[in-house]
Amino acid sequence: MKQKWLENTSEEILKKVELLPESFLRFKNELLEKPDKVNDLIIVCLDDIWFSDHFVIAKFQVKSETTGQTYYQEYISRRGGKYHSLRGIVLVKQEGKITHFVVRKCNRFGIGQQIFESIGNIYQPNEEFQKDKILLSSYIKDELAKCLHVPKINIDQFYDLGNVLTDTSMFNNVVRIFAVTIEVGDLSELTLYLKDKIFDDKGYSFQIETIPIEKFFEFFGQAGDSFLLAIFGRLQALNVIKL
Repeated sequence: MKQKWLENTSEEILKKVELLPESFLRFKNELLEKPDKVNDLIIVCLDDIWFSDHFVIAKFQVKSETTGQTYYQEYISRRGGKYHSLRGIVLVKQEGKITHFVVRKCNRFGIGQQIFESIGNIYQPNEEFQKDKILLSSYIKDELAKCLHVPKINIDQFYDLGNVLTDTSMFNNVVRIFAVTIEVGDLSELTLYLKDKIFDDKGYSFQIETIPIEKFFEFFGQAGDSFLLAIFGRLQALNVIKL
């Protein structure tokens, strides 16, 4: 049965939804599945919608069952819908012991500065991959090699660290985070391909940084990227990193 909020939405706004580009299909499907009620908010109608190359803003008229007031709520989504990507870090082992961790140093236009970030974006594989950690780790193995700009990596252990919600007040983005350990005989197996190299194959420039594990707490205390903080926190909770 068609939701009441859709029936209440003007033809002009429904036409905007209909004309969303094909790349926004996942978002569109999520939007049209939205129920008439979200917790204590009754959705009255979709009031307006705007989109750019990658993002969309949906503005709704809602009524609160708690206060009885009618007002507007809006959120930002990616064109691919709320389940966006996989982000992680690489822990380097030598002789069975973690000696380094690998992150990116990116130039980010929005904040106007360089920032250390997790490795990504690795986009969500199909549902059948998401259900199986072994298949997912195999998928990540190939994608990580591309992200790190190395010929191949051999994953020793894969840690599925769950989901992160980036900003629930305005953004419905959900990112799955992970960590992997890789065993190398010599650190040069990585640094040969990475040292002093600047890459720009994702629409922004970045470097791959290999940092000694002894600097973990110093780095952790200064990191600002929400994904890195979530990854480090969950690795600590799992007692993966022992210093």
